[in-house]
Amino acid sequence: MGNEARVGRSELALAAGTAVNAVFAYSFVTAWRRKGAPFVPSAQAKIDAIFGRGGVLQSHVRRRQHAVDLGSGGGAFVRAAVRNGHFARATGYELNPALVLFARMQSVLARGEHFRLCSLWDADLSDADLVFVYGVPSIMVALEAKLTRELPVDAVVVSNLFRFPDVEENRTTALVEEASQWVDAGLQNLSMDDSGMLFVYRHRAKSSE
Repeated sequence: MGNEARVGRSELALAAGTAVNAVFAYSFVTAWRRKGAPFVPSAQAKIDAIFGRGGVLQSHVRRRQHAVDLGSGGGAFVRAAVRNGHFARATGYELNPALVLFARMQSVLARGEHFRLCSLWDADLSDADLVFVYGVPSIMVALEAKLTRELPVDAVVVSNLFRFPDVEENRTTALVEEASQWVDAGLQNLSMDDSGMLFVYRHRAKSSE
């Protein structure tokens, strides 16, 4: 009986490992094709730094109707936005169907938590009050252009680890960096989202383009 139990656990571990590697492989392929960023679970410390006491939300976000996560992975940001940030609704956009399914299962009975099987480039930002992105350097220029073109005035953007290049180089842009915060995240819960900066931007004006 003991051997059967060990075999069962081994098979389960093998299946879980295969599934995780398949998810990561899919995500890295899409990133390599410049459709987005690879899947890296957001560290809880960074979620807390946004929605916790004295965090980004309290200091910078004035409206709490709609939060958006561009590349929502397992849906941690979306769930935190509704459950801890008291947003009326939150939408996660994710290209990996396995992650979308997982996120929807976590939110099956939750009102206001939505997940779309959709590229971040096709995300609707027209009424977003808060946008979160954990990108990679290769997409930040194009993503900055999308945000400045589509976000409503006064919307807040939080970028994990990476600055937007035009803002950093003081070029003309509708995004203005308001704050940055170092978060000591460590490698919690097997996340590869290590300690790093959160950069906070506000959309000051609609693009003239």
